[in-house]
Amino acid sequence: MNHPYLGRTELFTYPDSSHKAEKALPMEYANFIMYMKPYKTEIDGKVRNVCSMAKTCIKPCLVTAGRGAFGAVKQARRKRTRFYWQDRTGFLECLEQSVDRAVGWAERRSLTPVFRLNGTSDLPFHRMNVMQNFSDVQFYDYTKVSRRLTQKLPDNYHLTFSYDGTNMESCMVALLNGINVAAVFKNEFPAHHTIGTETEVGIFKVIDGDKHDLRFLDESPAIVALSPKGKARKDDSVFIIN
Repeated sequence: MNHPYLGRTELFTYPDSSHKAEKALPMEYANFIMYMKPYKTEIDGKVRNVCSMAKTCIKPCLVTAGRGAFGAVKQARRKRTRFYWQDRTGFLECLEQSVDRAVGWAERRSLTPVFRLNGTSDLPFHRMNVMQNFSDVQFYDYTKVSRRLTQKLPDNYHLTFSYDGTNMESCMVALLNGINVAAVFKNEFPAHHTIGTETEVGIFKVIDGDKHDLRFLDESPAIVALSPKGKARKDDSVFIIN
């Protein structure tokens, strides 16, 4: 029976159907990622936004990367986004059921399940009890919401802050508090990178974030270097570090 919002669409992209997630399989992790339609979407005559801090990342958003350019993938992301805004209670119930099924999928394959709920969004799922109801399961995300750097988060939730070319002060707060910062580099990744504000400068180790997406395994503090993907390959804004 088809779901009234999703049809046959799953909330999660499974590890064996995503190039990003497949990288975790040799490491014995099953990486489940949920992708929504990023930034703004008109739903029921109202503009809804799943990425409240989207600015310089709008044009080069990774929504255009890989299979994200396919029509069926775009449609699936719109379905999830519409479901989230039109029936929050039903969405969260479905999300917990989806996590439970995914955990079973991973355990049958002797893999450790991990979940990234904000694949192309930046929503406060840590306040919706999903992570708390699966306290023995690892969740992780990237975020540009600076207030989360100092919030009390669930013990099983790991965040990496995202540099966008305009939030250097927040990046320094993150790094000085042991939270890694992800940044897109146009050229070869350096061994170290200097960042700073008018009052504080730091030199931080750079690690290759393209090797896998399991950010909770990264050493810290560090800059997580990512290569440009999709439209970002042609972007020359401050979002990309040259």
